[in-house]
Amino acid sequence: ADTAGAAEQTAVHVEHQADRLQQGPTENDLDYMTRVVGDCFAKTALVMTNKQVLHMMYEHYNTHAGHALLQQTAVMKRNECVVLDVGGHRGVFTQQVLGLWNCTVHIFEPVGEFVSFLHEKFAREIAHGKVHIHPYGIGTENATLTIYRTGKLGEGATTSVGVAERWGAKVEGMGTETIEVRAVTDVIGNGRFGDIDLLAMNCEGCEYDLLRALVGTDIQLAFRQLYVQFHYTFSDMWESEIERMCKIHGMLQLTHHKMFSYPFVWELWTRKF
Repeated sequence: ADTAGAAEQTAVHVEHQADRLQQGPTENDLDYMTRVVGDCFAKTALVMTNKQVLHMMYEHYNTHAGHALLQQTAVMKRNECVVLDVGGHRGVFTQQVLGLWNCTVHIFEPVGEFVSFLHEKFAREIAHGKVHIHPYGIGTENATLTIYRTGKLGEGATTSVGVAERWGAKVEGMGTETIEVRAVTDVIGNGRFGDIDLLAMNCEGCEYDLLRALVGTDIQLAFRQLYVQFHYTFSDMWESEIERMCKIHGMLQLTHHKMFSYPFVWELWTRKF
């Protein structure tokens, strides 16, 4: 009975917040968001422009935290949970999730080589319905994109041509591939996955546009927790990247608490209800 009552109360909160988002931010919301964005920009810029502080942050995360921090702070259902892994790559994050919780994981990975690798790696979990592989990316709209492959074959990350060129990456000689991207409103916005326990996002730069498409809509309330890695290029566009991230923070703060944040490494947000 207590569980049913809690679920009903959560549903009421979600409906109320959905109405608020549809109406747009109030004057108080805008003031709050402005403070959040300003504070975020000042603190992040300080970290990213101080090499000693930046080095200490990375060292602390890699030595004392890493994905173990997610295990300590994430609130997952005891019996069953639903996780979306956007940018599945070689399945490292999904493997960690399966080792921690009794979750069903939906992996979104558009690169053919990685899709084949994931099918082989999680063959048993796929057969038991614990892992589902979706061979496409998620974006703001339905599209086909050309992506560049970076690093060694089978290991490197990927990024779109437009992002690579904007970042000033050297793309000559890199392998390319055409991938499918589906609109987030079609993939998540239709309630297909119900109440998503954890939305993990590590998609080599797509997170900015993707989250901008999510925040301020009902989809912002569809995930109980967001585990995201914002990407930083150390180029002359660093102010723009920090500003984009902090504006997303401002919108997320209306519905989610920031549990921890290592700027441009990993951060975790948990819904307030």
